[in-house]
Amino acid sequence: MTTTGDDNGHSEAAPLPGQRNFFAVSAVLFTRTCVIPYAGLMSIYIARHGQTDWNLLGKWQSRTDVPLNKTGYRQAEKLRDKLAEQGVRFNVAMTSPLVRAVETAKVLLEGSHVIAQDNLALIELDMGDYEGRKEKDVRAVLGDDQYDQWRSTMMCVPAPGGESITDVARRLQPVVTWLSQQIGSVLIVGHQYVNMALKAQLCDRFGRSDLLEFKQANDEIDIWDHQSRQSIGLIKLDEF
Repeated sequence: MTTTGDDNGHSEAAPLPGQRNFFAVSAVLFTRTCVIPYAGLMSIYIARHGQTDWNLLGKWQSRTDVPLNKTGYRQAEKLRDKLAEQGVRFNVAMTSPLVRAVETAKVLLEGSHVIAQDNLALIELDMGDYEGRKEKDVRAVLGDDQYDQWRSTMMCVPAPGGESITDVARRLQPVVTWLSQQIGSVLIVGHQYVNMALKAQLCDRFGRSDLLEFKQANDEIDIWDHQSRQSIGLIKLDEF
């Protein structure tokens, strides 16, 4: 998915799913404009996969297994470097089984002993009949007003034959449970809408404005504290 909707178009340590609490890297979490010092017991680093060619084309790619392009690999490499600069060491990691997420996870974990677990629950929201179609083509069929109205629901209203954001949140509950059983720093690599649904599930905020706030670009890692159930930092690449 493009930045307009993921994949828009979407070794195991402790048990399997959970929550967080800051661990923090005695370090400092950087945003584009400021530096936020944080420390604690457990942090969740929620990454969206790097860019794909379908992202560039504006095609909905939820379940289609599209690999990273060159820019996507560079984004993952630079994010890996930022994590290293901040002293982040992951204790465990989980990824969507789709190749663009798996490839991103592998790059982010280079130099680490951690191997990301694949979890089908992290696969992107199913775009149904719109899968593989360009957004502009769907807009042309629906008309501007109907298309904009549908997009404004932030996938609370699913595409024909697809999933809603609440459908995705329900299948993520085992992941939330698993997170609550972890310690240290946890990496999650997913997609636009599945990451939005995970954040919404963690803090029980499913309003449209909340979901809009949870959107994520291909070059961003959102850092959440499990104990407070909120974002505590953002790692963002300025050059992309």
